[in-house]
Amino acid sequence: MSFNKNLKEELYFQNLQLKELSGKLNIPYGTMLSYVDSRQRLPRVDVAYKIAQILNVTIEYLITGKPEDNLIKKLAPTYKELLCLPAGTINLFQSLIHSNYELYKLNLKR
Repeated sequence: MSFNKNLKEELYFQNLQLKELSGKLNIPYGTMLSYVDSRQRLPRVDVAYKIAQILNVTIEYLITGKPEDNLIKKLAPTYKELLCLPAGTINLFQSLIHSNYELYKLNLKR
């Protein structure tokens, strides 16, 4: 996937509006819109870095869309807490996350 699709997906996943992100970055909304629309304009490296920081993802994740690039940063603070949960609970969480992600992907195709 491309940067614009990954950014759009992450905004949707975090329930964050593009206008909110542009405000946090102090970047005009039109410029931010060009990063997610069909123009597929790429931000400067420093702007991409700030976007990744605000969304708490890696730049690599925004570029490649590979979840494993992003999981380390997102899960590191709670990893120890997750390890303390009973195995059945972890399996339930995995199942719920997988199901919700599949529904999310179906909604993107509409």
